[in-house]
Amino acid sequence: MLKVKIIFKTFLFGLSLSLLLPVKGWGQFSNADCLNCHGDKTLSRMVKGRTISLYLDEPLFKKSIHGELECTNCHQSIKELPHAEKLASPDCGTCHSDVRGMVSKGLHNLIKDGCWACHGTHDIKSSQVSTSITHKDNRTELCLKCHKDRENVFFTTYQHSSVEFPGGAKGKVHCYQCHDSHRASLPEPVKVCGTCHNKIFAELNKSVHAKAKLRELPNCRNCHSEHKVKAGELVDKFTRLTQEISGCRECHSKETEDYFQGMHGKEFQKKNPDVPSCVSCHGAHGILSEKDPESPIFHNNIIKLCVKCHEDEKLMAKYEQLPQPVVFKAFEKSVHGMAVEEHGLLVAPSCIECHGAHEMRPADDPKSPVNKVNIAHTCAKCHPGIDEVYQRSIHGVTLSKGILDSPTCTDCHGEHDITAVRDPSGRVSPKNIPKTCSACHAEEKIVKKYGLLPVAYDTYKDSFHGIAHKFGEIVVADCASCHGYHDILPSSDPRSSINPKNIPQTCGKCHKGASENFAKGKVHIEATKESSLGVYIVRKFYTWFIGILAILFVAYILLDVLGRRRRRIKGI
Repeated sequence: MLKVKIIFKTFLFGLSLSLLLPVKGWGQFSNADCLNCHGDKTLSRMVKGRTISLYLDEPLFKKSIHGELECTNCHQSIKELPHAEKLASPDCGTCHSDVRGMVSKGLHNLIKDGCWACHGTHDIKSSQVSTSITHKDNRTELCLKCHKDRENVFFTTYQHSSVEFPGGAKGKVHCYQCHDSHRASLPEPVKVCGTCHNKIFAELNKSVHAKAKLRELPNCRNCHSEHKVKAGELVDKFTRLTQEISGCRECHSKETEDYFQGMHGKEFQKKNPDVPSCVSCHGAHGILSEKDPESPIFHNNIIKLCVKCHEDEKLMAKYEQLPQPVVFKAFEKSVHGMAVEEHGLLVAPSCIECHGAHEMRPADDPKSPVNKVNIAHTCAKCHPGIDEVYQRSIHGVTLSKGILDSPTCTDCHGEHDITAVRDPSGRVSPKNIPKTCSACHAEEKIVKKYGLLPVAYDTYKDSFHGIAHKFGEIVVADCASCHGYHDILPSSDPRSSINPKNIPQTCGKCHKGASENFAKGKVHIEATKESSLGVYIVRKFYTWFIGILAILFVAYILLDVLGRRRRRIKGI
């Protein structure tokens, strides 16, 4: 019985003692307790075949930002000493809940033990300390420990390696300035790039891309890449052209393919750095709609846009096969050029209405709108009625059959120097029409090749009409007065204005009351026996008569001079 009492008393004493002395938990162990073991430099353990040191350098820890904390503030899973070999990872979010919220939304949330992968473990320093690995000047090196694929492209030779920030400070762009340190994610260009490039984003906000309200607007990466950002002056011209065209091609594939079918695109494929790209014509960041008067591709600005290259003396000297500046100056003074530049008419053609915009082909290309076979159709975009008449004419019919000697619009009106009909200097002015027509109808090779009337122009000059025209009478009949303008047909065609049945009506335009007798005589008359015996005789008579008369007159003068001299010698 005594033994039982002793055991019971001992139990009560032990129970009371346990109630009076609390058991040590994580909050009861001091750093000294931990350093009893972790102060040993040889302390380590094997993890997946690797030796991991468990040594804690106390002086280094004391200098860290956590130097005033106890080990168990972070290692809260420790309930007893010695503790279990594997401990739960410290939860930094216990103190840094705001940061944990950001990390949980970013890509770094996927990294195991992410906090100390960047900040370290027991030697963590404030990011304000220059020797801290998270200091702003050291963060790039920190990022590259994992992102080794970026090491060779990080700003060493690129634009962001040396920049001037807003406010005048100079330096290089660091990873954290584009990628938020804790909320690591793919940056949004509008927010990131716009921080420094606010002027460019002001242009972008006014551009056609912003106004289009597209689901996915073009962003900086489309053209400038990501880490390999280079300013235009830091890359060769052809590389810049390639980047510009590639960036636009992602959305504007049809226009880009047209570009490659044209002269500019084919020269680009030959790696010619002088060709224009999308940016050359449309602009870079502030691209505006073609309907915007401020846009370089607005209808009335196209001429100025094209002459930037085509009136560049250095460029023209380099490529002699290109149209020279005189051609563009002529266009600016033409009826089309003045309508655009002086009067602002949107219906008047500029360069692209004739040559095309993206698919600009040379004139010898069968698909070119300025190929001779296609010119009438090109002009028809503005002059549809005239084109229909021309296509039925002898010139239009023969040209459609591939006879390139047949004239089209530009052969008569000119190309870039087209003038109004009422302009006295114009090729189709009544004053100049005979000369314009003679370019073909007095050309010996063309006349023989197609069996044309060989003396048409010469006989017109010798006619009453031709002589009157030569002395400035512009209301007198010229070639077009009788043959027509765009509707020229051979005399055998019943629709022709010079068909015998239609001549009275044609001549009646000037000679009121013209009868059928007007159709009986010849028109282009030569002074030959075969063409007109009467004209031949009269021509011959006057030739001999005037010639003999001139000889007699000269003889009379000579005799008179000799007589006067003889009388003067004799003193008479």
